[in-house]
Amino acid sequence: MTLTFLGTRGEIDAKTLRHRMHSALLISHRRTAVMIDCGADWLHRVKHLRLDTILLTHAHPDHVGGLKTGAPCDVFATAGTWNAMHTVPAVQRNVLTCRSRLK
Repeated sequence: MTLTFLGTRGEIDAKTLRHRMHSALLISHRRTAVMIDCGADWLHRVKHLRLDTILLTHAHPDHVGGLKTGAPCDVFATAGTWNAMHTVPAVQRNVLTCRSRLK
């Protein structure tokens, strides 16, 4: 399994070499590629990554802005995240349910 941090920059103007792209993490294992978050800098790049799935952690623009024109694959998020997203067009919206294992 390979983890590649594609972007770590939040919703700020200043860019540094370490924080030049909005939030995105690529998890690759064998022939499967999953992207966690898809920040605004990925708007015109996401379709070229050959992703199987995108998982969104929350609805801030620096985590979902790259999906304004759609997605090349299924997108998963919690119902709360989907409800908070008004800028994403009709993509295959899959709802994650969270189960606590703590008792």
